[in-house]
Amino acid sequence: MNDLSVNVGNVRNKNVDLLKLIAIITMVIDHLRFIIPAYQIEFIAVGRVAFILFACLLAYNAQRIFEVDNKKSIQNYFKNFLILAIVSEIPYRMLMQENAMGTMNIMFTLFLGYIAITSLSIQGKWYFKYPIFLFVMIFALEISHKLEYGFIGVMLIVLYYLYFNSKVLTVKYALIPLIFLFAIMSNAQYYEPVIVVYGFNSVWVNTMLLGCLLGATLSFYCFSNKCNLSNLKVMKIGKWAWWFYPVHMLIIYLIGYFVL
Repeated sequence: MNDLSVNVGNVRNKNVDLLKLIAIITMVIDHLRFIIPAYQIEFIAVGRVAFILFACLLAYNAQRIFEVDNKKSIQNYFKNFLILAIVSEIPYRMLMQENAMGTMNIMFTLFLGYIAITSLSIQGKWYFKYPIFLFVMIFALEISHKLEYGFIGVMLIVLYYLYFNSKVLTVKYALIPLIFLFAIMSNAQYYEPVIVVYGFNSVWVNTMLLGCLLGATLSFYCFSNKCNLSNLKVMKIGKWAWWFYPVHMLIIYLIGYFVL
């Protein structure tokens, strides 16, 4: 387990930047299906990696902030997620159209996940913080049909946070298969019609499973002691990444509308 355990304070920023870069690239590839539908099976499969990595990165960054009790950063995260969730809804609706399935953009899912893990980090009595956490999770369950990846997606963020926050190796061991399971479930819930018609052994389901397994494996590998990126040049992912989500959706929509 030593190879999978995380010393949060010593993980190099390069590892985090690599995961961010992979998450951004796989997200863009996923959304390219709207302008290049001929390869939608391949694009959707690659895109399954993105949310898993975003959930992992959110939990990891939040855990570091909570560990040093940086109230300003906690507030900034809260503000950024809320603003981006609202702003992103317009390009999200424009790009997704009928494919949105009645859900809001992914920032709302990440926002609720952030509130949930923030409530767990509150310094105080259990009878104060756990009711808040329970309320957030019940609320997420109630509006699950409105969230991308639903309640399961919020739970995935919580599980990653528990993994990074735990100092007990036995707990980490137990959380790893759970994270893999929820990573798959968060995507598989949308494949029920395909499974009903074609069964589990279809190219859609198999490629989805492959993407989920790859995403979860990458999330653990990049935070493990085995991941050494000292000789690899990794692009620095700055604050621009916050606004990349709504901007890239708008660009893809405009390309599809005016060019194709």
